[in-house]
Amino acid sequence: MKKLFTTLIALSSLSVFVSGINAQESKPSMQTVSFITGCWEMSRPERQSVTTEQWMSPDGGGMIGMARSVRNGKMGSYEYLRIVHDETGIHYIAKPSDSKTETSFRLVKWAENNVVFENPAHDFPQRIIYRMAKPDKLTARIEGEMNGKVTGMDFAFVRSRCG
Repeated sequence: MKKLFTTLIALSSLSVFVSGINAQESKPSMQTVSFITGCWEMSRPERQSVTTEQWMSPDGGGMIGMARSVRNGKMGSYEYLRIVHDETGIHYIAKPSDSKTETSFRLVKWAENNVVFENPAHDFPQRIIYRMAKPDKLTARIEGEMNGKVTGMDFAFVRSRCG
């Protein structure tokens, strides 16, 4: 009987420990978004355009990124990007070249190599999604409602050399 009681106590302790690990894993960390680290490029020769996105690895509770679109040899737009982890969660913060203010999107869904950031109050986009199916391919998607219609745009990036 004493042996059975000891075994039950051990199993109970193990159960609490394992559920604690699962609870910790269910909360996102900067590691959750680290799969986007590196340099990415989407080339569209038929439009004479190249879009690039670069992300520094997580450090100090954040990641720094930037994006640039070049068409016909001229930079059309650029964007300063940050992903930060604070007491309220993980936020994707964008400041496009045509805006004087930053816009924050909160991480709302995540899985391995897949994150969704949302800001329902923003005009467009309301969602920013990153997915990596292969180590050298990253899809960034923006979506939301525009002019009363749900729409989205995909950016199919391939890993590129930084520089």
